[in-house]
Amino acid sequence: MHKVIIIGLLCSGCGAIITPNPMQKGHIAVIADAEGMRAFGDTITGLVAEGKTPGEMKSSYFQHRDLREVEETKRAAQPGILSNLFKSEEGVK
Repeated sequence: MHKVIIIGLLCSGCGAIITPNPMQKGHIAVIADAEGMRAFGDTITGLVAEGKTPGEMKSSYFQHRDLREVEETKRAAQPGILSNLFKSEEGVK
């Protein structure tokens, strides 16, 4: 069992060294956190949805995006738990 763990650690270290350079011709690298990867996937989905939607109609991708922006705006404008503590009191002396 110890040999398997040691070999696994050595191979994983070598894998980081042997990986191809993403800057070479024909290679691609996508590096993102969870939110960035979700946005990337949404973009690809949006391209497909827009390609299938007839001219003057709003695609399901943009309908969903509009709803998401409305919800994010509501959350951002909603007062938080600590907002009363840090609220400035103008006119109070």
